[in-house]
Amino acid sequence: MATATKTKNKLKSKLQEMKNIIQLKENTMDAILTQKSYTQVLLKYTFTLLGLYAVLYFLTFLANYYDMQALNEIQRQNMQKQETPSLLIFLSSHPWNISFFIMACMIIECYMTVASYGLLVTFGEKQRNFAIHSRVCLHSCSYFILAFFPILVVNTLFPTTDKLTTMQLGLLIGVWLFVFMTALSFSLRSFYKLSKRYLQLNGNLLVIVWLLPMLIFSYFAYSSLVS
Repeated sequence: MATATKTKNKLKSKLQEMKNIIQLKENTMDAILTQKSYTQVLLKYTFTLLGLYAVLYFLTFLANYYDMQALNEIQRQNMQKQETPSLLIFLSSHPWNISFFIMACMIIECYMTVASYGLLVTFGEKQRNFAIHSRVCLHSCSYFILAFFPILVVNTLFPTTDKLTTMQLGLLIGVWLFVFMTALSFSLRSFYKLSKRYLQLNGNLLVIVWLLPMLIFSYFAYSSLVS
């Protein structure tokens, strides 16, 4: 009984900590951003989100098992025609393609950290600290991971198939854009507030520093999808 209570209290404490991080609670963020040892807190938070998303992804796969297997078979045949290696075919199938999502999230977070810091250097900002900046970026990018939760639910309820009408597909794309824009606004808010609070950086410049790398990435991602 005592062990169960202790585990419950520990879980409750962790959930409250995650809630404080999402809501930018000042005391929690003070500890995370200003102390070197707290980098691991943000990393745990990020990988917890990725882990929860992976669990939800597997559950939605099981809920739509036969449809997903049919998609896997079509994709397998197409990739075999292109002489794609077996390992890549396997990793590209549902639900194992979650590994690409996790790698993409890590790459994007590294890209946003380096690109935004490079812009600060380019613009000659002297009040910069790469350690704190990287933690700010790690936190700000987490909102995009959170955005994939509702998108996954919507995609499960309304899968993109040939059965969708033009209006239904338009509404689905509208939901995707709304969720993405919401995540972008929250990430910008996080980057703006935390950078001003802990690095005393120019507010107007911060908007450019965060949005420019994101717009460049979005442009190349969109171009690769439609090409």
